[in-house]
Amino acid sequence: MSKTPVLLAARKGKDVFRDDIRFRNVDSSKNQFKIDELTSGTISFDAGSGGTIAQLKYVDIEHNLGYQPTFVGWAGSSSVDWQQNPVANAGSTGPTKWCTGISRIDDDTIRFYFYIYDFTLANYSAFDVNYKYIIYVDPNKNAWS
Repeated sequence: MSKTPVLLAARKGKDVFRDDIRFRNVDSSKNQFKIDELTSGTISFDAGSGGTIAQLKYVDIEHNLGYQPTFVGWAGSSSVDWQQNPVANAGSTGPTKWCTGISRIDDDTIRFYFYIYDFTLANYSAFDVNYKYIIYVDPNKNAWS
């Protein structure tokens, strides 16, 4: 009976055999997340005034994996540092209050939402929200179930 080869790689300065398993970057004998997509972009909100403040923007991310992968997203603006999704920018300084969320439209699409939730604000200037996200692919479809 032949043995199945195993691929191992450790972090810089660590040994795959002597150091703890948590320092391995790759271990082909284990289920590990692998990056399928790493993307960034910008959503622009228009200026709002007198009853036109409600704005919803979103990015449809089509990964076409045929299942719902692990998704991690971040958002930030000129007045808000990068924060992991879900983000609720609650500050009263800057353009206005905005937040993020996600939904899974189907097994091939994730929707990353950006919306203004400060409905008491009468006016605000146009502003941008930057985003980035990572989609991790399972080593085998549904390997984590």
